[in-house]
Amino acid sequence: MKPIGIDLPLRRGNQGFFQQTFTTENAIKSNLKNLLLTNFGERPLNPTFGNNLRRFVFEQDTDITKLKIEETIRDVVSENFSSLRIERFDFEDITYDNRITVSISFSIQNIPDVLDRVSLEINLGN
Repeated sequence: MKPIGIDLPLRRGNQGFFQQTFTTENAIKSNLKNLLLTNFGERPLNPTFGNNLRRFVFEQDTDITKLKIEETIRDVVSENFSSLRIERFDFEDITYDNRITVSISFSIQNIPDVLDRVSLEINLGN
């Protein structure tokens, strides 16, 4: 099977320097993680790639902040992944550590019956 992309998190692979993805579903999931974990201006020669989730680092843990996070993610996904449809957001508050875990359930337009999930952690400044 021919590799499609590089899997995240980066780690040593068996067939090449980095672990690779071999299915469209895994490649899209890895690319989505990459997009969500990259801030604007971080990628050389592509300053508009990524998002601005780090602006929430010093926000209070409120429902309004969660709505803003959701809106930011929806906007950046619709701009970069026309084949992805976000189905649901789940927020898990870790109040003792000032963090929110965001789980995003999504489907892929041309691949029916595939519902996958990506999770990321955002540190807040309560």
